[in-house]
Amino acid sequence: MTRRSPQSLDRTRPRPLERLTGRLAPLWLVLLCLAAYLPGLFSIPPIDRDESRFAQASRQMFESIALPAEQRTPALHSGGLAVPYVGATPRLNKPPLVYWLQSASAAAFTGGNPIRDAIWMYRVPNVLCTIAAVLLLFRLGSTMPGIGRSAAFLAAAGFAASPLVVVDAHQARADQLLLLTVIATQALLWRIYATPRTNWGLVLAFWLSIAMGVLAKGPITPMIAAFTALAFSVVRGEWRWLWRSQPLVGVFIVAAGVSPWVVAVGQHVGLSNYLNEVYAETIGRSKEAMEGHWGPPGYHAALFVFLLWPLALALPHTLTRLRRRWRRDASTAFLLAWLLPAWIVFEIVSTKLPHYPLPLFPAAALLLARGAVLVSRLPARRASGVFLHWKRFWAGTGLVVVAAIAALGASMPWWRDFGWIDGPNWEPTAGVVPAAILLGAAAFLLIFRSGFLAGKQRVTTAILGGVAGVVLSYWTLFQFIGPAALSLSSRVVAALPAKASPTLIGYDEDSVLFLTRGLANRGADASAVSRMHVGVLSQRVADESAVSLPDNSVRLRGFNIARGRCETVIVLPGVRP
Repeated sequence: MTRRSPQSLDRTRPRPLERLTGRLAPLWLVLLCLAAYLPGLFSIPPIDRDESRFAQASRQMFESIALPAEQRTPALHSGGLAVPYVGATPRLNKPPLVYWLQSASAAAFTGGNPIRDAIWMYRVPNVLCTIAAVLLLFRLGSTMPGIGRSAAFLAAAGFAASPLVVVDAHQARADQLLLLTVIATQALLWRIYATPRTNWGLVLAFWLSIAMGVLAKGPITPMIAAFTALAFSVVRGEWRWLWRSQPLVGVFIVAAGVSPWVVAVGQHVGLSNYLNEVYAETIGRSKEAMEGHWGPPGYHAALFVFLLWPLALALPHTLTRLRRRWRRDASTAFLLAWLLPAWIVFEIVSTKLPHYPLPLFPAAALLLARGAVLVSRLPARRASGVFLHWKRFWAGTGLVVVAAIAALGASMPWWRDFGWIDGPNWEPTAGVVPAAILLGAAAFLLIFRSGFLAGKQRVTTAILGGVAGVVLSYWTLFQFIGPAALSLSSRVVAALPAKASPTLIGYDEDSVLFLTRGLANRGADASAVSRMHVGVLSQRVADESAVSLPDNSVRLRGFNIARGRCETVIVLPGVRP
């Protein structure tokens, strides 16, 4: 049998990909992204805690320039466009680029009137950044020798529909902006390597994307680029190409892009205070777990299969191919240099959250998609030994999650009986149960079949079927279950008088701060319960303080995602207008 070169693989595309990888490939990817990201985008309430903090800081930044001077509050709006504030506290642990984008989005959708804003307006930049990142990933893979359009499309589609990307795209945070800057930086770094002479256009774009990455989420983008360049040069034994990136010029470009904001922050809060915050957010987060987010080494590797499903269907064959190709193939070496060194760092860092290695997943997606395309063209007897004994496991990885989502949706009418959600202002949305059953059943069948198709070497078809299955399950999760399951803070604020400034004790989540437009007062202790007129307190605090509650107090029960448990909250509405 004649062996085909990697470059020739793309000329005999598998049939399921043949119609998708033509001129309309970017359009199919955009439509896939919209199908995965729009459900729940407008209906899910603010999510604790990061999203609510980002959105509230962006809102206060927007208000600081849009509200008339007499309506501004010095404690909330003194930061202007330079220093983000959450309530009366500066939020210095994240750079400003995402706040600028979110403020601009809210300004565009409200016509410059902050009073008309809503949480979805602060989520739109994340959706746009994710779609741009998916298209850039497709473009990068298409230009890398040995990858080609088929594998690039499969990687972009699987990456766009993976659980980690979809969940993050629904939240107004900085992670998708970071993802976009990392993919842009890595794509430009590859172009610099592949171009034999210094191209100043590429150099300028590369260092500008590094500067944008720093303004998006600090040192992550330059760290990944530096690790990739050094590891790739070591493996390939090539060093001259690094000078084509003009590192000395790059330092000045990055400094020119970042230093004006650093100076503005230093003038507002003091440079030493800001540097202490940067130290705590980088070195401190590496040495000790922050906010209880600890995990052992191997934490991210254990979640990898589930967070990048269904592309993970190609994992066994990809691992076997990498043993033979990682040194001699420049594309594989570059992707591994992108993936492995920074992954080791994330595993060593004490603070761990599932989305931390997200900027490394594009490299994994390209490697897995390439493995899927390769195995789909092998004779059955060569692939079956690798995949046949994995098929039940790969079917099960997606089935467990889809079955749980469908069960949650079908059980919504009984959530009160289960003690999950209780109180006024809550009723399950009409049609939730049949929708959950139908969509869950369809997703279940697609994912179940995908696992067994992977076991029979039809991995590209299995991944595309898995993409369709998980997108269906997202409609159940985000459109029907999410708005009800995360409704506790919304129901709490609905029980308060309009424009109230409630005191929060025990239940002081950032979603309440966002929903009260920053008017909620946090930081009071249990001794203040007896003096509360309009306020919110947890059942635990009420039991410990043993004070008599007014007759018009309202008890609400729901799921607190920040603490991962159901809890009861008591609302003291005072005298209703």
